[in-house]
Amino acid sequence: MIDQKIFSKFPVLHTERLDLRQVLLDDADLIYTFNSDIEALSHIARDPFDEVDQAAARAATFRSDYLEHKALWWTFVLRDNGTPVGYGGLFGIDADTSAAEVGYGLVRDHWGHGYAGEAVAAMVSYGIGTMRLHRIHARVHPGNAASEKILENLGFLKEGVLRDVEYARSQYFDMSIYGLIIP
Repeated sequence: MIDQKIFSKFPVLHTERLDLRQVLLDDADLIYTFNSDIEALSHIARDPFDEVDQAAARAATFRSDYLEHKALWWTFVLRDNGTPVGYGGLFGIDADTSAAEVGYGLVRDHWGHGYAGEAVAAMVSYGIGTMRLHRIHARVHPGNAASEKILENLGFLKEGVLRDVEYARSQYFDMSIYGLIIP
């Protein structure tokens, strides 16, 4: 079972090159940059944002989900200069089954440097070590080789493909399910 005390103070995580801190309303520009970039969304079933207000609403939802013990959403910040490069979280937290989903996105200017893998490893480690989750899963668009590699390197196994499970931009998306079971 998940100890609800983890929600008493938002956890800040640190990696070799990143600080992962709580998503703030001030992160709306970062969230907008990612969610308005059609290339960044190429493997995500989401309509692109047209306005920064949509990103501000997303940041507010992240905050309320935390207060309701449903999710932990972090902004990934470069430790050396404070530049935010992406965001991600553990969400859909189910205290009864000790399970959560992990998701993440990195702005395109920061692709190819290993930041996503570093951030996901930190979030998964927190989920395993502090939250004591039994299961963490991720939904990945088939063909998103970078995300598949990140998850496989962390021990996630591909469990199957949900066909035409999501809809955005006038098309259906298949999603592969990757799971990590922690004994």
